[in-house]
Amino acid sequence: MKKLLFSSACILICLFTVTNGFAQITFSAYFENASLQKAELVGMDNITSNGQSDVTVYKYEIEAKVDPVNPVDTSLAPSSRWFHFLIKNCNGQTIDLKFTNSDPTGAVYSYDGVNYIRFNEEERVGRFNVQKQFENDSVYVAYYVPYTYSKLMKRVHEWNRNDCVVLSSIGQSTRGLEMPLLIITDGMKDISSKYNAGSNEITEQLLKKACKGKKIVYIHGRIHPSESPASWNLDGIIDGITADSRMAKELREKAVFFILPFTNPDGVAGGCSRSNMEGINLEINWARGNDQTAVEVKNMKRFLNSLLSKHRIDLVLNMHSQIDNSATFWVHSAESTSDEYFRKLMLICSTTTSGNPYFNNDELSYSSCAERYMEGWFWNQFKERTPAITFETPYGYYHHDSTGVWVTTDNLRKMGMENNLVSIMDYLQISTSDRVLLPAPSSRKGLKAIRTNRYVTFNGKVMATKDNTNKAEASYKIKNLKPGSYNVYMWVPGKVTDKDEAGTNRWRLVDSITSTTNGKFVYKYELKDMSENPDALLLIRK
Repeated sequence: MKKLLFSSACILICLFTVTNGFAQITFSAYFENASLQKAELVGMDNITSNGQSDVTVYKYEIEAKVDPVNPVDTSLAPSSRWFHFLIKNCNGQTIDLKFTNSDPTGAVYSYDGVNYIRFNEEERVGRFNVQKQFENDSVYVAYYVPYTYSKLMKRVHEWNRNDCVVLSSIGQSTRGLEMPLLIITDGMKDISSKYNAGSNEITEQLLKKACKGKKIVYIHGRIHPSESPASWNLDGIIDGITADSRMAKELREKAVFFILPFTNPDGVAGGCSRSNMEGINLEINWARGNDQTAVEVKNMKRFLNSLLSKHRIDLVLNMHSQIDNSATFWVHSAESTSDEYFRKLMLICSTTTSGNPYFNNDELSYSSCAERYMEGWFWNQFKERTPAITFETPYGYYHHDSTGVWVTTDNLRKMGMENNLVSIMDYLQISTSDRVLLPAPSSRKGLKAIRTNRYVTFNGKVMATKDNTNKAEASYKIKNLKPGSYNVYMWVPGKVTDKDEAGTNRWRLVDSITSTTNGKFVYKYELKDMSENPDALLLIRK
């Protein structure tokens, strides 16, 4: 691993221009992250209003660039999801774009290449067409708001200004782009200065000091280049971890984050959809022989093996986006892993969906754990010790509801900061001054603990009432509660396979308390129903 200064070098694809002799409209894909295979003028229509012809519509068939053929598995059909191109000489012109090998449902446009606007409902003409009278001479059109390699380089340098961040690299991609790694924990700059001694290598001493006594989280993103919503979501998570808030500072005291924002920089820069520039789908390249393993996957394996040789990773997140219009986790079945592993994955999912306006528990997805995926690579080596899971954000709208909330870069980042990051804290059982989590009662009256992985609990045990008990109580002891008013939430465990069981696998507000002293605090919860299963307790400062 190297500690380097990064340039914003990018890969440019070949110039692509189409000219129509009437309006001199041209299409170009000569810039970073561009994707266009064909733009063909197929007709012109006149739109009449009040019996008079006043608007000419220029109709184009658009083909997105197709990924290269996968040299490792030629049976896989190359993808053509991503499109990103520039139209020139279009001021005042009405243009109809019909996409023949992609879906523009969530498509966006921009007059400056920075601020993107979604085509509205009237401009989305059917499933495969968008039609708009553009107001500027040049306009960028994209599948979703781009998050380019150049933007990432700018962001990593911004994050690197924080004392809690060290910017490193796990190596270079196939075509020579750096794969930047962020190491985030408290005092990281001081640790690096002391244990790096001016060299370019992240030493074992540095890792030992950074990881000592802390939970370790590894996150990577953008293994599929077209999935830019995942980058906006991860951007929010990183902003949350590096924030100057008391919660973020206390989180960094208890956890260290290794974040690889782009696993496929070549594919992103070159405008691919699901592969690198050689056509290899890196997501399913983890079980190949050395001669069929992409450079990027080799770099990831080398870094992870180096870290795991001395340290245990407590949680792994693989950040993606999906064409289905909902957020989801891909939960690996108990049959392909184990009951304990499945419970842990369901806890990660449920703490993310609890109180999340963009993601419901009934939108989870399930699959078998296969060794060709990064999650299978972790399972084969570390079993239940290191849960690894894929999180997906949509491009279009949430909850499969086109009349509801549409995906924006703002709500993707908000979900990262307010839901994904809080879920990580809850799963790792990390408390802060303003968010105190107690994973189990310190004492219990009329209750018994039953070890089981059939319920989504924090410690693999479910509380149940003893026989002939008329009154039961769970007591929670807090060692150092700060003065203030708190809302009290209790975790309601449900069955791990019961996605639709109402009111379970979430935090439920049960009380409100005020502490006037700084120190030990005992909270007693008396069961209102003998069928209740009191689990973790959460106090959130008002």
